[in-house]
Amino acid sequence: LAQAVAVLQLPLSAAMEVLTLQLGAFANHVGAHFWNFEDELAACETSVSAPSCSRDSNTANASTGAALDFARLHYEVELGGTVNWRPRLVLVDKRGALGGVRLGNSSFPEPEPELMLVNAWDYGTVTHCAERVPQHHFVEDLDREEFGDANEMAIEESGTGKATQTVGGFKTSVDYNFRETVRSWADYLKIPLQEANVHELHSCREGVDPFASFFDGRLLRGTGDEEAVLDLVRKQFETCDQLDAVHTVADMHDGFGGFADVVLRWVCEEQPKCGRPVFHVRPP
Repeated sequence: LAQAVAVLQLPLSAAMEVLTLQLGAFANHVGAHFWNFEDELAACETSVSAPSCSRDSNTANASTGAALDFARLHYEVELGGTVNWRPRLVLVDKRGALGGVRLGNSSFPEPEPELMLVNAWDYGTVTHCAERVPQHHFVEDLDREEFGDANEMAIEESGTGKATQTVGGFKTSVDYNFRETVRSWADYLKIPLQEANVHELHSCREGVDPFASFFDGRLLRGTGDEEAVLDLVRKQFETCDQLDAVHTVADMHDGFGGFADVVLRWVCEEQPKCGRPVFHVRPP
């Protein structure tokens, strides 16, 4: 994985954009580690080229003279006068797989969408809303660090299930007890996700629908899920001046393999000249 990061980060003179597609839970597990490597690499590059800059790679300034060109895998968004790097990424998973992640990296709950009720029932309705999945302490601390509250970070004590407050200092994987507390790949992903990066399948819910075979994924052709994902990919294409490749990481043991086939056939038609390496993955 580290070698893949080094290969993708080419010198400035060879800048051509690469879009990454991640389809499936295990593909997103692999992708989460890859983007975390990218985040650490950007932090190291920023600290070498501009020691006074923030260690947060997502706010690394493009004018620091970095030896690596992060525009290959990222695009710039300016927020509050600061250049933020966002990944050229579209990831797909089952509905509910994001857990406690708030799209847009916001710690504040989003407003509930208005319910569109059809007047075909004369006996009244009752709305039952599920409680939000709590964020992992690691993600909470990332939010606190970004919003300026890094002095108070909650960690879960190993084996106790209780959160304790610590002041200052760097936390390790032992402090967060990842082996016991991680519920999905979203619990240890460092980069903030935006709505432009993510689609949760409306026709398949995590832990409910099996989505077990290649043909289950092929059945999504012509549905709203296909349209939504292709729209996200199309918008990512529009941010590229010279698209070099579309890298795809997809689960090979479930329906996401079939859905990857649907998406990549469309990519071949839209971008016939770009490279299209595909990595099929599965749990050991």
